[in-house]
Amino acid sequence: MEVSKIEREITDLPSDGFTRVSFSPSEDFLLASSWDNSISLYNTSSGSLSTRYTSNASLLDSAFISSDLCTFGGLERHVSLYSFSRNEYKSLGVHEDAIRALRFSSRLGIIISGSWDRTLRTWDPRAQVHWTSTTTMPGKVYSMALSDSQGCVVVSTDKKDLLLYDLRNMNEAVDKRESPLKYQTRCIEVNPNGLSYAIGSIEGRVGIEFFNPAPEIQAKAYAFKCHRKEDMGNVIVYPVNAIAYNPDTGTFATGGSDSFVNVWDGENKKRIWKLRQYPSAVASLAFNSNGKQLAIACSYMYEEGDIPNQPPIKLFIKDFN
Repeated sequence: MEVSKIEREITDLPSDGFTRVSFSPSEDFLLASSWDNSISLYNTSSGSLSTRYTSNASLLDSAFISSDLCTFGGLERHVSLYSFSRNEYKSLGVHEDAIRALRFSSRLGIIISGSWDRTLRTWDPRAQVHWTSTTTMPGKVYSMALSDSQGCVVVSTDKKDLLLYDLRNMNEAVDKRESPLKYQTRCIEVNPNGLSYAIGSIEGRVGIEFFNPAPEIQAKAYAFKCHRKEDMGNVIVYPVNAIAYNPDTGTFATGGSDSFVNVWDGENKKRIWKLRQYPSAVASLAFNSNGKQLAIACSYMYEEGDIPNQPPIKLFIKDFN
């Protein structure tokens, strides 16, 4: 697959930075959550905003349930549902602290929420009683990735733990290991083949880990440096904020606070492309269902604190041939 020169900028953006963008599993609709309390639905074919809903507090994550229905959460602590076509909001339940990560399993029809209250909870939006389980975590949930093919989630905490849970039995982690990266995990994403997952950290590194605990499989795990530059003999390290796998090719993209996007061939351990430098840090990335579009959400990530003249908020769609 070749990279196209076509890149479209989407306007009508939220007033504050992006926390996550994700594509509908079946159509070219993009869901975007923001620090400005809003959830936005974009049609990436036309490049236009379809609708926007504003909640009561900053949103830290969001996920599609269907092309019309999404879940979101954040500082308000509610696991929320919103129907775009009906303009209907519903709260499924509440955590005791901010919700940091949300995923929806279409295989099981459940929402998984991870919180700074040190719990992982599951919810069934179809049931009369929506809450189905609570799992105590060893630390605050910082990031989470879902493998629907394997029926599991991978969770990272502020304690550098990587925990694997079977969604059909959340009582105990089926695997627990320490992150191979020295510093805090910023993002996790599962390979579409269901065999491995990538983790990114604040130290400008990515690690590739495998689900299979067999020693000969674990020996294939590796980590590499990225999103770094040399300046006057010094190496400047940038956090890896986002990872997205292409569902068609199995390659993956990383986005960093250096404002660059890199695309990698994980199997052959090489970089395929380095896209142009964007106007601000890459906060989130997402491929659409056929891997032909890559959404690139850019916003200042406060690595330098509350500075004047912050870099702009931008949203781009990169087309692949």
